[in-house]
Amino acid sequence: MINLINYIDSEVNKRYECCMALIHSSSPIFPRMVRTQALPFVGASRILGIAGWVPDQVVSSSELERKLSESAGLPKLSIESRTGVRERRVRDPSMGITDMAMQAVNQAMERAWVAPQEVDLVIYAGVSREHTEPATATLIHERLGLSGAAAFDVSDACLGFIDAWCIADAMIASGRSRVALIVSAEAGSVYTQAAMHEMSTGAAPKEHFASLTLGDGAAAAVLVARDRTPGSVGLTAGIRESHGEHNRLCVIPKDGEPMRTKPNALIEAALSRFAPLAKQVLDKSGWSVSDVDLAVSHQASLDSIYKGCEILGLDSSKAAVSMDRFGNMASVSVPFTLAEAIDQGRVGPGSKILIAGFGSGLGMGMLTLQL
Repeated sequence: MINLINYIDSEVNKRYECCMALIHSSSPIFPRMVRTQALPFVGASRILGIAGWVPDQVVSSSELERKLSESAGLPKLSIESRTGVRERRVRDPSMGITDMAMQAVNQAMERAWVAPQEVDLVIYAGVSREHTEPATATLIHERLGLSGAAAFDVSDACLGFIDAWCIADAMIASGRSRVALIVSAEAGSVYTQAAMHEMSTGAAPKEHFASLTLGDGAAAAVLVARDRTPGSVGLTAGIRESHGEHNRLCVIPKDGEPMRTKPNALIEAALSRFAPLAKQVLDKSGWSVSDVDLAVSHQASLDSIYKGCEILGLDSSKAAVSMDRFGNMASVSVPFTLAEAIDQGRVGPGSKILIAGFGSGLGMGMLTLQL
């Protein structure tokens, strides 16, 4: 028996070594491996309805600074002048994540003229979740009275909504979904309070500063196939890539623990990929930079938004901004800012929109839309 086992081990090792030799050779069967790169894709979906929601309570940056001065004796942190965030919205603590999500869901579905029973896919994309499990999407599923429709969560920091958008688009393209609902809700104030507690007990403000820019809100969108309904927002093209070497720049170690961020390094890493990704997605769409009517970027700081425009050669007047009034709402920021721009009439039929998102990890996602 021992001899048989030794023989089998020997044969397995021989075959493994043979396979590895083939893989690392330049044979046509296993061409030599090269550095993988993300590829742009052609969009298949349209937005029938999109909506954002924020709670009523307004908390100014000066109020946060006053509280930190009183509790920790800290000098003025200049949140607004350093980031552009003048104020943000904060939920009532009694309001759950699903409650927030449903505020946006109901508006988006009303705008799309879609009945709940038509939805066959629900993707929830927030960092904030109702429970560790089950998926928050299943609670939304229940609230809508759905039966059988697929429902799951996608969690990817500030890029979550764009990831959910890409997944829903792919499922629509493959025929696995006809009407998809993507939704996100963020209670960033939880991490703001955690950061303020850390600073009041002596922690250095630097790694907690980004948490002071966060705000609460929700956003939702209803997607269908592009050829189903003319005249609604169409996803023209997109690209999604990650750079794991930067995964320590923004970390929430465990649920409920303070977020620790190196914001300058994170933004610098994201901006270094801005031009190459934008070029790929614009080329895939058949657009030039001058064709872009509106740029909707992740709302991390005003400087990063305008720097992205400068790198691309896009006039900063074409940048959509919501963070001055609502802060950084993580995964909600991009869809909320897009919905607000549409509501304000900044774009109309035929308008071309560039979406640029990034999140800790580092994840990068860019999309092009045409009304």
